[in-house]
This record gives sequence, C-alpha cells and structure tokens, in this order.
Amino acid sequence: MRKVILLIILIFISISCGNNNNKFISLFLITNEINVGQNRIALSIIDSEGASLRENIELSYKKIDKENRKKIENFNVVKWPNNKYILTTKINFTSEGYWEIYAKDKLNNLTNKATLLVKANSKVPFIGDKISNIKTPNTNLEDINSITTDPTPYKIFYEYSLDDALNLNKPIVIFFTTPGLCQTGTCGPQILEMKKLHEDFSDSLIFIHVEIWSNFEEIKKEGNLSVGIVNKAVESFGLEDEPWTFLINSNGFIVERYQGFTNYEEIKKDVLKN
Repeated sequence: MRKVILLIILIFISISCGNNNNKFISLFLITNEINVGQNRIALSIIDSEGASLRENIELSYKKIDKENRKKIENFNVVKWPNNKYILTTKINFTSEGYWEIYAKDKLNNLTNKATLLVKANSKVPFIGDKISNIKTPNTNLEDINSITTDPTPYKIFYEYSLDDALNLNKPIVIFFTTPGLCQTGTCGPQILEMKKLHEDFSDSLIFIHVEIWSNFEEIKKEGNLSVGIVNKAVESFGLEDEPWTFLINSNGFIVERYQGFTNYEEIKKDVLKN
C-alpha cells in the first residue's frame, strides 16, 4: 500500500456515447476487486456539470466479447459524504475476464460505459470465505490512542482482536479505515456510520475497527505516506485501498463485503438479512 491509495476509478471513459448539446455523462467504478460470483458493485454517474445522477438511470452489463447486454433491474441509491450519491447493485459474474457496465441517462439520452476485470480468485477475502484467526490491534495490549487515528474513538471498537472475537460465535463487522490519514475522504464518515450502527446493534454485533497504518504518528511527523507501514491485519486481508468493511456471520464466514464507503442503511439491511 505504498502507492497512493486510490478508490474511485478502475477505468474512466470520458467520451460520451451520446450527444445532446455537448452534454455527457461519466461513469466511475468504485468497486475494482471483483470475483466470479455475486458481487456488490458500487459506481458513480456524473453529468457534465459535475452533479451526481441518481434518477432516470438505466444500468446494464455484458461480457466484453458478447453482443447482448443484460439489464440491471435493481439498484440502490447511497448517499455519500459531501452530498454526493452513488449507486450500488448486486451482479453475478459467471466467468473471469473483462466485462462492461453501461449507464444511460434516460432523460437526456446519454450513455457511457466502464470496463472491469473479473478475477477467478482475489487476495481479498470473498463472500463465502471462512476467516482465519487473524490478530488485530486491541486495547488489551495497547493504548487506544496508539492504535487509531480517530480523534474520538469508541473504546468498544478496539476491545477485541479478530481471532478472539471469532471464538465468541457472534456476528462481526470489521472495518478498515484511517480517519486521520484518509486519501479518499470517506474514512471519517465511515467511522460515523459505524458508530450509528452500534447504537442499534451493540448487543448483537461485535464491532472491530482496524487502523490502516501501524506507524501513523511517524507518517504525520514526516508528512509523507511513503514511510507508512500497514498493519499486519490489513496485509492479511490483502487490502490496497480504503475504506473496506466485512460482515462476518457467527460461524466465521463472510456474508458481505464493501469496498469503499457504505452507509448505515445499507449495512443495517444486510445485518438484518443475515
């Protein structure tokens, strides 16, 4: 993770496939870790004036070497920080290789597309994977201010190491963010969403926050991310951007994963479903 952490763009195609008085739409893929099988895909559609589109949108997808597109019937609008909006949906990719997602602004008859790579396997744990006994920083071993850049940390988020939490046979939500050194601008807001979620599920869910950087004080002092050392738990999960969130059931299996910011409503829906 010594490269600059970027979350927003996999492939951005800036030339619109439509033409309406020089208007165009741009399609940004937020999700770029994609496996064969069902994936949560998050994307952003921006118009020529920089506004997020969330109404009168049609989405479809296809394998890059195929002709016919499949319409995406259901997608959700998720409010992001700074009054932005993204769309999330579930897509079942049947084979590895390059696929295309199309977005159409039906109001202005404008279309654009983005290309994504579906992998047979990913180093990031996928839905259905069983989590191994990974140790995470916790207050049983360290002072809370030495393991998080959150200026107002919830102590409950740091009481358990993941390996110990797995032995309690309770669902777990583990989230990887760095509020004080975030490159995507969504880590602080992600922590706030988790604090809100904790108000409703404090008895039924174990919450674990993992700071991205183990030497964040040194990074702040040097003013340079290149000296950063990622936490071992971040490496164990194979993460190269932030934030990430994983929902783990009481048997230790991942039931959902979220690359990028996810809000209270989306996670709550998945918690209640699982």
